[in-house]
Amino acid sequence: MQQGPLPSLDSPGDMASSADPPSCAPLPTELEVPDPRSDEPLGVVAVGPAGADRRAVLATLVGLDPVMLTVPAGSWLVVRHAKVPTRAAFVPGYRQPHSYGADRDAAGPALARPPRRVELSVPEPLLRHFTLIDTPDTGALGVAGVRVLRDAVGRAGALLFVIAADQAFTAQELNLLAEVAAAPVEVVFAVTPGTAGWAPVADGTATTEDARASVPPAVGRSGRWTRSR
Repeated sequence: MQQGPLPSLDSPGDMASSADPPSCAPLPTELEVPDPRSDEPLGVVAVGPAGADRRAVLATLVGLDPVMLTVPAGSWLVVRHAKVPTRAAFVPGYRQPHSYGADRDAAGPALARPPRRVELSVPEPLLRHFTLIDTPDTGALGVAGVRVLRDAVGRAGALLFVIAADQAFTAQELNLLAEVAAAPVEVVFAVTPGTAGWAPVADGTATTEDARASVPPAVGRSGRWTRSR
């Protein structure tokens, strides 16, 4: 798939305003996740519940300070590659984006309304290959947000779901994952330790990645443990 700017991520309420940026596109009428198109840029949409430390996972993935990925609650974040760092906030009711501070210590001016999305461009080589999109927490998406998420995932081509080890999937999250599973979209799960940290592994056992079964650890010639397959 060719690289290029992803279509804007808008909610139905934003589309009703005549002052929106001209790049806004209407939401799809279908309820399922659309199939990726060959002319869409490759993207990774990150989603998950609050408390899973998703921001830290994404910051580690692209080599950024987690503070740079901070956006107001309910706002989407789009991270792209660029030679010159920039960050812009797209506020409903304004045609032009607001400068929002591109470095760690510059948060930008106070905004009249929470931005619909914040676009961050950084000179990170990994982002030459894909665009990273972070969504609001699943519990804050609402019906309109879930519709936008379905469309964004279908056009991006990949979903990264971040959840903590001490959290359980909600019915809304399971429904979303079931819809994504029916589309030709890559899905990756990242599990973070959670508030209690990782549960201790019983002595003398290891867990396989594929079968999730407890088996005795395999010992290589050097005496070190090797991962079982």
